Amino acid sequence: MSEAASPAAVAPLPPVAIPARRRVSFRAVFGIAVLLLMGGAALAAPQIAPWDPGRQMLVKRLRPPMWQERGLREHPLGTDHLGRDILSRILYGGRISLGVGLSAVTLSGLIGVTLGLLAGFHGGRTDAFIMRVVDVFLAIPYILLAMGVVFALGPSLLNVILVMAVTRWVQFARIVRADVLSI
Repeated sequence: MSEAASPAAVAPLPPVAIPARRRVSFRAVFGIAVLLLMGGAALAAPQIAPWDPGRQMLVKRLRPPMWQERGLREHPLGTDHLGRDILSRILYGGRISLGVGLSAVTLSGLIGVTLGLLAGFHGGRTDAFIMRVVDVFLAIPYILLAMGVVFALGPSLLNVILVMAVTRWVQFARIVRADVLSI
């Protein structure tokens, strides 16, 4: 048996430093849990909503939540002025809000990351031009742009998504450009 293969010739390995465990933030876990619960409830609205959100029951209109006097158990959060169940309307409305929010953030992220990469990578005139466009978009008030688009194109969900995407891409572009320039 050779000396290199003998157990006495093998040098002991230095101790490996075990990284310290990070403490889990209760607030972060609670926030994520609430977001997941609300998102899951919105996605599962057809299965968990007690009533059709558009069904009108004029006999049960303006009922308070079930824990108040005159509240009904079958309408936990009460009813509106047309007798529609408020809990069902909140659950179904959450689906629309999630769709609009995710679509707008995705679209603005794609636009902003692409333009930020172009500005940071090419530099020079390209960078100057894109950053001047960013400055123009930052100078236009959001509500004024939203009102102009609604006036010109009409009120629709697609127009809301487009206005949100067109006004929010500048934050993505500035951050990505700064990261590209720092490399």
